[in-house]
Amino acid sequence: MSNKPNALKAKGLDVGTSRLVLARPVENTYQYEGQSNAFISLPYSRMTKDMLRRERILLSVEESTILAYGNRVEEFANILNGETRRPIRTGLLNPAEPKSLQMLELALTNMCGEAQKGEKICFSVSCGGVDNQSDVTYHERTIAQILEKLDYSVKSLNEGLAVIYAELESTSFTGIGISFGGGMCNVCLAYLGPITFISWR
Repeated sequence: MSNKPNALKAKGLDVGTSRLVLARPVENTYQYEGQSNAFISLPYSRMTKDMLRRERILLSVEESTILAYGNRVEEFANILNGETRRPIRTGLLNPAEPKSLQMLELALTNMCGEAQKGEKICFSVSCGGVDNQSDVTYHERTIAQILEKLDYSVKSLNEGLAVIYAELESTSFTGIGISFGGGMCNVCLAYLGPITFISWR
């Protein structure tokens, strides 16, 4: 696989159940940044806030609550008796988590930053199951809106197809692409481009 970015200098974003990963073009290669896609809610105290900041834990203060997110939240959940929560479940926005949109927007804004003029970003989407295509559409559109608020020109791509585009140029994008995620496995069968998508939870 070539690591040379194209002339458009697009960023790539994998929005996964367990991790967020950003590929950023720098000179003639890409730099990769990963972050845990999880958060904890803690009772506010200045001592807790200062301790988290000293440890460089990402956080947001909301009235009497501290929302800490990103890397190392599992560690601090154990130390501070907090429950680890996830904005994404089985590859899609978690409908059982009331703060899923808020925390995903915080995490993506922190990771991606505001776009430079005309900057493009492509993000991954799981194909979902045959019984939840409306959930996939909502998930995809929600992430696109978050990124559009940051002034990116946005495009989405199925996870399995992304594997094919990354690895199978020599076979004219013919083959099987499999993406093993933290919440779902996505499979794409392609002949000179995409044909069909399958997913397993």
